[in-house]
Amino acid sequence: MTIWFTSDTHFGHSNIIQYSNRPFASVQSMDEVLINNWNQLVRPQDTICHLGDFTLRGHSHGQLPPLKNSLDVGVDCWKYQPLPVDTIFQALTISQKDL
Repeated sequence: MTIWFTSDTHFGHSNIIQYSNRPFASVQSMDEVLINNWNQLVRPQDTICHLGDFTLRGHSHGQLPPLKNSLDVGVDCWKYQPLPVDTIFQALTISQKDL
């Protein structure tokens, strides 16, 4: 079993394409890529934590500066797909060395 994290998917939200400069021609193509990426990674026995748009700063969409002990798990930062918890730990370890 893998534990995955994601946020800011914005399924069905056409304005997010322009707002976040996402590389999609339509909301349908964006949703198709997001769902396909999700289904290629996440298995029925896995746990996925969809963090929604919850953040102290509002919508981040890859715009947050690096912070100690913090990582933006929004799809805009991770090739429009969820990421496993071990990737989070690895990214946090690397960022700790940079601070």
